[in-house]
Amino acid sequence: MQIDSKNSKDRFCVISSFKQTENGLIVTKEEKYFLGHKEIDGYYGFGFRWIVGHK
Repeated sequence: MQIDSKNSKDRFCVISSFKQTENGLIVTKEEKYFLGHKEIDGYYGFGFRWIVGHK
């Protein structure tokens, strides 16, 4: 799988998605760029709670 839009100014790239079916795993090329994790969550609807924290 090749990344075609390498010059995006956004920091995070989702390169593919996976879907389990009864016949196996389907891999789909995404190549969507986002500013960060919260924007990815909003786009795909994962539903994480985003609060201020530290590592």
